[in-house]
Amino acid sequence: MAGTPTPSPFPDLKPGDHLCCIYQSEEEHRAVLAPYLNQGLERREKVLYIVDAHTGDAILGYLRERGVAVDTFLASGQLAILTRKDAYLREGRFDPEHMIALLASETDRARTEGWSALRVTGEMTWALRGEPGSERLIEYESRLNDFFPGSACLAICQYDRRRFSPEVLLDVLHTHPYVLLGTKLYDNFYYLPPSAFLGNRPEARFRQWTRALADRTEAEQRIRHLSRLYRTISEINQLIVREKEPRRLLAEVCRIVVEQGEFRMAWVGLADRAAGVATPVASCGAGADFADEPGASPGAAAGALRPATRAVRDQRTVVVDDTETDPTFAPWRKAAAARGFRSCAAVPFRIGGEVRGVIAVYASVPGAFTGEVVPLFQEVAGDLGHALAAIETERALRKREFELNESQRLAHVGCWDWDVARDTIWWSDEYYRIYGLEPGGPTPNYAEHLNAYRPESAERLDAAVRRAMETGEPYEIDLELARPTERTRWIAARGEPWRDGAGTVRGLRGTVQDITARRLAEETLRRSEEKYRTIFEESFDGLFITSPEGRIVDMNRKGIAMFGYATKEEVQSLDLVRDVYADPADRERILALVRAHGVAEYEVVVKKKSGEKMITRCSLVPVRDGAGAVTFFRGIVRDITSRRRLEEAMRRSATAIEQLSESVVVTDPNGVIEYVNPAFSRVTGYNREEAVGRNPRILKSGKQPPEFYREMWAILLRGEVWHGHIVNRRKDGTLFEEDVTISPVRDDRGAIAHYVAVKRDVTQEIALEAQLRQSQKMDAVGRLAGGIAHDFNNLLQAMLSHTQLLQRAPEQARADLAELEAQIRRGAALTRQLMLFSRREEARREPLDLGAVVAEAGKLLRRLVRENVEVVVEAPERPVITAADRGQLDQVLMNLALNAADAMPNGGRLTIRTGTAADEAWLAVQDTGCGIPESVRDKVFEPFFTTKPAGHGTGLGLSVVHGIVTDHGGRIELESEVGAGTTFRIVLPRAAPGAPLAASAARPEEAPPAGRGERVLVVEDETAAREGLVAILRSLGYDVTATGSAAETARLAPEPPFHVLLTDLMLPDVDGATLARGAADRWRGLHVILMSGYAEEDVRRRSAELGHVEFLQKPFDMHALARALRRVLDAT
Repeated sequence: MAGTPTPSPFPDLKPGDHLCCIYQSEEEHRAVLAPYLNQGLERREKVLYIVDAHTGDAILGYLRERGVAVDTFLASGQLAILTRKDAYLREGRFDPEHMIALLASETDRARTEGWSALRVTGEMTWALRGEPGSERLIEYESRLNDFFPGSACLAICQYDRRRFSPEVLLDVLHTHPYVLLGTKLYDNFYYLPPSAFLGNRPEARFRQWTRALADRTEAEQRIRHLSRLYRTISEINQLIVREKEPRRLLAEVCRIVVEQGEFRMAWVGLADRAAGVATPVASCGAGADFADEPGASPGAAAGALRPATRAVRDQRTVVVDDTETDPTFAPWRKAAAARGFRSCAAVPFRIGGEVRGVIAVYASVPGAFTGEVVPLFQEVAGDLGHALAAIETERALRKREFELNESQRLAHVGCWDWDVARDTIWWSDEYYRIYGLEPGGPTPNYAEHLNAYRPESAERLDAAVRRAMETGEPYEIDLELARPTERTRWIAARGEPWRDGAGTVRGLRGTVQDITARRLAEETLRRSEEKYRTIFEESFDGLFITSPEGRIVDMNRKGIAMFGYATKEEVQSLDLVRDVYADPADRERILALVRAHGVAEYEVVVKKKSGEKMITRCSLVPVRDGAGAVTFFRGIVRDITSRRRLEEAMRRSATAIEQLSESVVVTDPNGVIEYVNPAFSRVTGYNREEAVGRNPRILKSGKQPPEFYREMWAILLRGEVWHGHIVNRRKDGTLFEEDVTISPVRDDRGAIAHYVAVKRDVTQEIALEAQLRQSQKMDAVGRLAGGIAHDFNNLLQAMLSHTQLLQRAPEQARADLAELEAQIRRGAALTRQLMLFSRREEARREPLDLGAVVAEAGKLLRRLVRENVEVVVEAPERPVITAADRGQLDQVLMNLALNAADAMPNGGRLTIRTGTAADEAWLAVQDTGCGIPESVRDKVFEPFFTTKPAGHGTGLGLSVVHGIVTDHGGRIELESEVGAGTTFRIVLPRAAPGAPLAASAARPEEAPPAGRGERVLVVEDETAAREGLVAILRSLGYDVTATGSAAETARLAPEPPFHVLLTDLMLPDVDGATLARGAADRWRGLHVILMSGYAEEDVRRRSAELGHVEFLQKPFDMHALARALRRVLDAT
């Protein structure tokens, strides 16, 4: 061939070019096609690739290796992969006119879609398959040269040099203007135009070449097919050698036939001799369900049978060369076609000379079972039959061996056979096991065998064997094995001689049986009898045996001693009715229980040898013979006299607990109630049935915080006793208070088994104590009143004097007014202290500065004590903070101060100090009085104890002080010296650092905040007070309207609205809270300020439903009033 290569593989291919690519390696194929396709994509040409020898994924891989975005081009439609059926064949036939028309239409579509041209390449190996019309391939290639010039299409036709003959490739060269050989492009000088080439009958040459190729291919395929069959037979024979499980064997045979023999499907069936059909047991391949089709088709003619069924019935090989044409296969033709079957063979196999199954093989082409194929499958069937027969024989043998071994194993019997001349011994598996050896191991000779026994047993066995060999008589003896690492084992050995044809004894055979269990049972029985006698005699209970006639046959030592006798002979002489039962009628009563229940459990009073009565608990069982008659009675007797006495004592104790006035509760370790006494029900309202099974939480009131219960349980779980005071809730919802002691109860192992709580209802005592405190307070108030009256008279005197001076000397008015204001403030402070001290409320603890408390209390105490008693208050500069109730703390100081003053009738010094130590705060009250004698110091805190003469005190003051301090978690320390004085030191826990102090009154500012013209309604029934308030409010810049009652207020016009209501709490026609509610309905957004001479707590209680309101305690000054007004007005 001649030609000139271009400078590059694709210098400038244009639409209209027609090339052929002749390659002989995959590398050459990739080197040409990848750049060819990529070039078309870069030039915006539509690219079509027609695959045959390669897959579409492989071709796309060429482009991906070059970095081409293949998925993008596929999605846009610029790149497409077609198959030979999509392009070259039309209804299964190749037609050049159709193909050229397809190229023309695809070219037009590409231009319409906007692509610059159509670039095509196709793999031509499809023509080698003999497709109809493929002989016109060269004609098609030549006629393309009339199509391409002037068209917007170019193409490369691909030819694999390894598969096409030189004759065909020469015609290919004649039909292509350009040729690609490897990676080089040539102008083809051998090219012939269609007019010159087509007259040379190229199709005849192509048809002749393809026919020769087909003959050669068929022969090669036949050889390959037979090679596969021989390889299949070889693998099946190897399988038969190693596989001994029939089902797996048959399944693997089917698999090898399909995979190695390349058949469509294979199945094996076992013959049902009664029905004359084959039942499938294994299959493999496509359409394997065809093996389950019935042997005879319902729509087939009479006698129409499937090949496998016919093979079993006729006991011969059945072959169907073509399922489409064989009339005997007509009923199954459609089903076979659906599964791709075109031919089949069914070969029966025999086991023990009888047809026991069939192997059926299906192929996808007709005529697959001709020539040497059928004999090969008959060989496979024969080998398969022999293999299955061998497996059955081996299984039967193994089954018999297994059954023999199992029977020997279950019976612990081993067999043996000894050839004396050869000195060889055969043992069964169980024989090995009996001697502690692994079955199948080496068998010892006779001398070694004797070593398996203990010396004495070995001698006996050897003597028995020699005697048997000499006399021909069998032997049977028990022997003990020598097993040093195990317990003793015993065997029963049996043997008998066997003779040869001449009658000469040549050996022995026999059995050995493991009788260890029997020997152990016998030994156990002996020991059991000894143990029974030991248990009988040493038992802690009395054990006895009596006859049906009522005589004692046997009794152990415990029973003999229990009844006061010394020997067994003494009790054996007793008659139960006469000598044992306190009531002779008990004998018949007990026998009746035995007859009714079989076993009698009963209590009976018996007589001891001394005549003393004894309460016993007995159990009696009859022992019967084979006929059911009672031969004797066996029984147990226990002395329960002491237990009965203890139970009686416990009943008395239980009665006492039931009658206690205190509540008693018993719980399990988890707190579940198990018992309550009647007092619990009286106090709580829960009866025993309601309480048992529940938790004491049914009484929980919520008054104690969770920390209280956590601390309580921490103490109890440590096994300690807990004491405490609890507020609980009754069933009806009312509250009550209890002093409680809870004690753990331990069992024999020391573990907590129960908790016992003893609770005393102290509700009334607490109430009485509160009344006592109040009475003490009132007693102090009485004494306080005298002092306050004295001071108030002095205050009134001072105010009267300054008022008269104002009338006479106006120039002194400013100084006198200041003094008058100071006296008024002193009076207000006195009344506040009195109300604080006399208030009657529940304790309310809050952080307080002890220094501030004693400083303020000191002012009051100076008025309470006589003038000859000097009151000194010493407080540190830093606050002494504790959490306490202010009123109760004042009461403590009042009681201690008054007691101190009484101890100094001739005058002295009363000193009050405060301070801190560690985590504690303290205050001390010290006097210089007569002191307390040591003999009574321990009694001073007892209720009603007093050292004062009759009519001077109740003796309850220090008791109340002790209760208050203890309730605050504190203690009282007492130091006293007769003639020198006494010091009471109150120690309380310090509050946490940073705790906010209770609010105190703020000092008035120099300039009160002014109003901004807001409207204020003043309601005050006292005329002077009302006019004074109106004057102050107007001076502050407020628009003021004043009324003296609720009725006057109701007559006011609703407009303009008021901003603030300032009303007294107590009015002549309605209380201030009610007035405020009505006013708030009339004037939306109205703010309320309540004022009163009563204590703040009383006002808060009466106005609670109004929510948060401002409150002014009378008397108040201009600054306090101005600040309250601004607070409510500026809050919005």
